[in-house]
Amino acid sequence: MLTALRRKLRPVGTPKGPGNRTRWTKEQEDWIVARMSNEEADGDRRLKQIEDRQLASEFDAKFNVGRTVKSIIHKKAKLSRAHAEIKIQKKPKRYTQEEKSFIIKYKQAGKALEQMITDFQQKFGSEHTNDGLQIKWYRFTKAQPGRTAISRKGQSKKSASSGSATDQIPVNKESTSTRGTRKRKRAVAGGNEQSDAGSRQDNAEVARPSEQTIQNATANEQTGKSTRSRQVKKDSADGEPTVPRQSKRLKRIG
Repeated sequence: MLTALRRKLRPVGTPKGPGNRTRWTKEQEDWIVARMSNEEADGDRRLKQIEDRQLASEFDAKFNVGRTVKSIIHKKAKLSRAHAEIKIQKKPKRYTQEEKSFIIKYKQAGKALEQMITDFQQKFGSEHTNDGLQIKWYRFTKAQPGRTAISRKGQSKKSASSGSATDQIPVNKESTSTRGTRKRKRAVAGGNEQSDAGSRQDNAEVARPSEQTIQNATANEQTGKSTRSRQVKKDSADGEPTVPRQSKRLKRIG
């Protein structure tokens, strides 16, 4: 819409401007490419600018299409990039499974590298270079397909991963208790093993309950059993299920 409006407002016969000139022809592009191939590669920026301006003036004198110096220099840079991309060699083709097996078969047979290269190129063509085939040959020497990869420590990854956690973590089999270890260290450091043993024996005697306490506990247990049995008998006589009643404390906990 805006473009159409501008066309209407523009007076008749006015030039469109530098951005809307005629398209580049094949002849013009070929002439620039030919001039680029004749130029010597030089790293000096000032010289390049002088050459570009000279090229633009020669282009204008030859074709006379009213192109600016800037547009000609930009076109030259664009064509030089495209020309460089054409010159770059393509990436080498990937090796197929048949080609890999061919190299491995020759390797396992113990044949020479030169013989493998000549036979390979006769069978599959010369698409793969001699250097590429040599690299592939030595790569298969280092690690053939199907072999277990070796880690830096010299242990295979499979065996390293299959080990259990207990094998990998060292465990002190003598004692896992920290307190016992500290006691042992103190006893060894101070030389008080006998005194420690005596104190342990005294502590054991103090902690042991008396005979009277044991008898009281046994009597209480027996009376508790008889009370429970009487309660069960009473419940069965009333016709209720013979399940002992829970105490209030147990009910609160439950």
